[in-house]
Order: sequence, then C-alpha cells, then structure tokens
Amino acid sequence: MDDCGRIGACNRKKVTTKGWRWLRKLRGYIENALLFSAVIFVSTSDAALYSSNGIDLFTLYILLMGLFHGTKQSFPAALAATAFVFFENVNAGRFWGSIITDPDILFKASIYLFIGLVIGFIRDKYKRELKEQRTELKLEQQKYEFLMNVYNDTRNVKDTLQKQVLTSRDSLGRLHTILGELESLEPDRVVMMAVNVMEDLLDTKQLSIYAVNNDSDYLRLMAKSSDREFDVPRSLNINSSPEIAEVIRTGAIYANKDLIPNAPMLAAAVIHEGQTSAVICVHDLPFGHFTLYHENLFRIASDLVSRSLSRSFKYVAATRSERYIDDTSIMQEHVFKEVIESKRAAKSRNQTDFILLAVQIGNRRMEDIAASLSNTLRSTDYIGLLDGELTMLLSSTGKGDAELAIDRLEKSGIIARLLQEEEAYA
Repeated sequence: MDDCGRIGACNRKKVTTKGWRWLRKLRGYIENALLFSAVIFVSTSDAALYSSNGIDLFTLYILLMGLFHGTKQSFPAALAATAFVFFENVNAGRFWGSIITDPDILFKASIYLFIGLVIGFIRDKYKRELKEQRTELKLEQQKYEFLMNVYNDTRNVKDTLQKQVLTSRDSLGRLHTILGELESLEPDRVVMMAVNVMEDLLDTKQLSIYAVNNDSDYLRLMAKSSDREFDVPRSLNINSSPEIAEVIRTGAIYANKDLIPNAPMLAAAVIHEGQTSAVICVHDLPFGHFTLYHENLFRIASDLVSRSLSRSFKYVAATRSERYIDDTSIMQEHVFKEVIESKRAAKSRNQTDFILLAVQIGNRRMEDIAASLSNTLRSTDYIGLLDGELTMLLSSTGKGDAELAIDRLEKSGIIARLLQEEEAYA
C-alpha cells in the first residue's frame, strides 16, 4: 500500500512538473495576449485619452514585450499591433487597397515592426551575452575549485613530508630516541617503553602487548595504554581471535583493511629465537594514519621492539646464575626489587596492575616451595626474595583477584598473604 502510494505520489509529481514546464513555455504568449487585450480595451474605450495626449499604447505594448521576452514576443506583438491598425481602418469603412497604400499607416506599421525587431534583438543580445558570461564564470569557478583542490593536496603532501623529515615523531632523530628508550636489559622495562614508543610513533592511545605461551591457547596481558577509556582482557584466547592466531603462526604483520569488528587495526609478532614470544596490537588509529606508510612504520618499530626484547631475554639467560638463587626460579633480592620497580613504573604510566603475595615457608624447604610454585606461575609472573621473605609477583592481577590466587595456592598446600604497598615498598 505504501509502495503504491509512493508510486502514485511520484506520478503526480511528474505530471505536475510536466505541467509547470508547459506553463513556463506558454507564459510569454499568455502575457502577450493579456497585454494585447488590455491595450485594445483601453484604446477603444478611452479614445480621448488615446488621441489627445498622443500616447500610442501599442508602441508601449511592443516595448514591454521586447524588454521582457525579446524577439520571440516583440515581433508577434508588432504584427498584432499592425494587424489591429489595419482591422480598425477596415472596420471604419475604408477599402483595404487604400489602407496598404496610405503612407501614415505604412509608417506606423514600419515603426511597430522596427521597434519590435530592434528592442527584441537588443534584449536577446543582452540575454545571450549574460548567459555566456555566466557560463564563463561557472567555468572559471570550476577551474578555481580544481586548482584549490590541487593546492590543498599539494600542501597536505608537503606538510606530511615536512613532518616526516623535521618533526620529532618519525624523523631520524626520533628513531634515534626510540633506540635509546629500548636499550634496557630488563624485559619488563622494554615492554613498558615499547608501549610508550608505539603510542608516540603512531599517535594512538589504544595499544596492548600480550605474552605468548606456546603451551597454552591463552595470551597474557603484559602492558597496555594508560587511556582510561581503553580496556582489554587480561587473558585472550587465540581461538576467539583468528587474526592474532595467524600473526603468531606466521610472524607476519596484520592490517585490518576489512575493518573487522573486535579485531586490532594492526598486529605484529615479537620474535625470539624463531618463536613468537609476544604480540603487539594497535586497537585504534586515526583515519589518516591507516596507510601503507604507517603500516611500514609499525613494522619497523615492531622489529626494533623484537630485537630489544630478544637481547634482554638473552641477557637474562646469560646472567641467570647472578639473578637466581642456585638452580631455582627464585630471584635474588636486588634483582627482584628491580622487577618490582619496573612493575611500579608500568602501573604508574600504563595502569598495568600487579600484586605481591608473601609465601609462608614453615618447615618446608624454600627450594621445594619454589618448585611447587613454578608449576602454577604464568610466563609473566615472578618469585623472589623481598626482605628475606619468599614473595610472588603476579602481573596483570588486581587486588580484587588476590583472594582467588590465594585460594588456588591453598589448594596446592601453599599459604600466602597479600602484601600491602607499605610493606612492599618499605
């Protein structure tokens, strides 16, 4: 019913438009006929005014038609006025042969035709020249708009190139600064600085780095942007994110060119010894930065982060005897405090939570407890000595999850308590 109504309305609209188009075409003829009728009425009903004052209404009538409509109406108006003069004389009883030879009548007819043609020609010429001027003006405006578009495009390209060469975001000086920020030999500090570097380089506030566990389908959040409106899960199942799974499998850069919902805009793998150890995800980008240039920039920055992390992992492996107690996974106190300081800095800058759990040893050997704890630790967690007390550091874990972690340890026969900040930083 609605479609029929709309079709009927469309048909009525077409008929109305067509009617108005015909009315516009006939408007000149209608006005000509009405004005001619008015002139005849006035000239026949008020002969005294017409003759005594010497006003020739037909001349005024022809002038008006010529001024408003040009030759198209002025010439027919002149013919109509001439015909009326002949008809008026015939109606007065004169013989038509004498009328066409009468100099006065012929002169008046010539004046009518001359005025009609001249005024109509001048009006048509003015209208034609005005149309040509408007056409030329429109062409000039189009040329101006085209040149302005070319100028704006050129200016944008120039500004982009100038920004790339001179500014501090992605110039050679900025790349040098990036290398300096990623020189740390502590993996946690490298990850924290990698977030800051990527944010500054890509002009985004929504970036995350996940640790990859090759023995599990879950990725663990290592660091993320500090934007309060940005939130990502602490654990990510790769089965629910085939794009990230493909990055982990192939090590290739992923760009979300199809704008798939809930998928990162850019993703890159952090490679260590031929295996993916972490994934860098950019969840949001300015529209103007979703280009091949910024994709290559992300690729280069990700490669720098990979090399820095790989170097820090090698350093940790090379200094294991100095960092850990004997052959256990327990960190020396000074090393463990450095890790805590890195986590504190990451929490301050990137809002990445962590908690410390003090483990009660009792009558058990510390090495035995450490071995039991190692089976429950994630790749981003640590065990170390803090003021002579065995302590666990759980990354990406808030105080609200502390009870769950403590209950899980109790099921394994390990008693732990949450360390308050005053105790941890004393």
